[in-house]
Parts: sequence; C-alpha cells; structure tokens
Amino acid sequence: MNNECSSGGIGHLAWCALVALGLRKSEQLVVSETEENLFLIRWLATARRQKRFSPHLTGHIDWLLSQGRRLGPRARLTQKLQYLWLLSNGELSEMPDILRLTYAIEVIKAGGWQYWVVDEKKWLTGTFSNHIHSVCFIRTEIEQGFDNNGKQIRPLRVKAKGHLVKLMSLLECFGWSLQEMNTLANVTDPRGPRMFLLSSPGAPLLN
Repeated sequence: MNNECSSGGIGHLAWCALVALGLRKSEQLVVSETEENLFLIRWLATARRQKRFSPHLTGHIDWLLSQGRRLGPRARLTQKLQYLWLLSNGELSEMPDILRLTYAIEVIKAGGWQYWVVDEKKWLTGTFSNHIHSVCFIRTEIEQGFDNNGKQIRPLRVKAKGHLVKLMSLLECFGWSLQEMNTLANVTDPRGPRMFLLSSPGAPLLN
C-alpha cells in the first residue's frame, strides 16, 4: 500500500469522526447536509488543535478541512470519511470492480480533478477539457468493460493530464493500475494529455 493510502490511523480518524457525527444525528442536533458539514469542520479543527491523532495524519485533516470550508456541503465530507474508513479496513478490495472505480473517481474529483466521459471521437481529438488536472474516459468502453457482476473484462483507455504521479497513486489505493500507452501523441507531445490503459491487477481481461 502506498503512502497515499497507508492506513496507519486514518481509519481510526475516520471512524471517530463518523461516530461523533452519528451521535449528533441520533440526538437530532444535526439534521441537514449543511449542519453535517459544519459539525465535521468543527470536529476536525478541534481534533487538529488538540493533537488527538498522530502527526502524520495532519495532512489528511488539513485536506478535509480545506474541502469542507471551500466547498461547503458539496465537499461531501461524510462520504470522504466513509471512503477512508473502507480503505483502511480493506473492504474496498472485496467490492465489484465497477464500484471500486466509482469510489476512486469520487475521490479524484474531490481532489480537484475534472472528470469527463465522452464519445470516442471527442476522446481522440482531445477537445474535452482545458483544465490543468483532468481525466477522460470513453463512454462505450465503460459500458462494455464490465460484466453483469461488475467485474472488469476489458481495459479502459484513459486520457489524463496534470499531476499524473498523484493520480496513479490515488488509483492504486483503490486497486487500479495505469499503464502508459505507446502512442505517437505520448511521444511527440510531452506537455499534452497522456494516454493510459486502466485495469484492475489480476483481473482476467478479454482481448
């Protein structure tokens, strides 16, 4: 497990925050998404100030606080904490591939990446986004890349630009691997979007 998803207490942090929120909700003291966001911001800020958790978790806490303060309820702090808890307990590895991909995309979007699903023509032309950090999939490949049980049966082509090492690290947390494609665009345009194949390691993929 890489440094981005090392458990080392992050699951405990997420669990404590979710339990505290659950208690407040059971007492009807938190009833709306706005109140959820405010409660978690205050809880995280207090935990940081009082140094309740290991120093190596400070970066995680700061990121959650930044998301909550900047995006408000749209930050979906509760869901992010749930992802962190599932991640630390290894439960994501037992989930269908399509669900793990959904979780991964949610975390990537929360990290400021633009996410696009387009037709193949638009994917090849590269006109989907001018955003500095973006990830783009082909619609038909997502529709045909998984069986009825959500298991991946074909690799997915992905076009991405931005902090690619960070992107690969986040995807690895959810059991996904990015392999750079040997394409002319990747060779001749080092500053442009890179093309990859996304697969779940060990999955039996069709040709």
